[in-house]
Amino acid sequence: MQFPNNIRTFVTVPIVVDSVKSIENYRVTRCSYFLVENSEPVFEWGFQVLGMGVDFVLIDQFSGVIASPMGNAQRFDTVAQLDELFDVVERTPGLHIETNDLWIPNEMLIRAGAEPERGNVFRVNGNLFRALYMLKEDVRTEQELINKLGSAVDDTVGVEYSQDETSSLKRWNEKEISLIRENYHGNTEKNLPKIIMREPPPESAL
Repeated sequence: MQFPNNIRTFVTVPIVVDSVKSIENYRVTRCSYFLVENSEPVFEWGFQVLGMGVDFVLIDQFSGVIASPMGNAQRFDTVAQLDELFDVVERTPGLHIETNDLWIPNEMLIRAGAEPERGNVFRVNGNLFRALYMLKEDVRTEQELINKLGSAVDDTVGVEYSQDETSSLKRWNEKEISLIRENYHGNTEKNLPKIIMREPPPESAL
């Protein structure tokens, strides 16, 4: 698996708790993250050309992990910031939003100041995200993951709990689910086939 070496380490990536495992030798948490995918390879992710002004962590020529809202903001503190970015991406030919996941030791999240509960948003720095991404398919136990992460585990500023983003994502998910329910019932009353404009996001996706 390839991964670019020129990640800006000061860029942090929001990851969202999806599933927490607490069994012996496997105390790890699966987290989701948002990425933008392109139907054609892009060798320079020039989203500034679209006026997006978004920080991305480039995975390959087809996809980049979303690290910030549009404009100058560094974090998704409001529902409107999520809506704005997703709407722009969905209206842009060839681009679409996807989610993916990775695993992180529970202890790293706990040390960041919050229990790994479903829906909680954490921020991880570029180096740690790269390490977790690279190891996603290569580890079978908690200790093996910790050992392979190496020095990234010792980086005390590598993970941070993001309370404001946790709150805004929860409100965004509630709004999306409400819109889908309204759309469903509206079409049922009109005796029309069910039309869903946007599928409900995973409760844990950011």
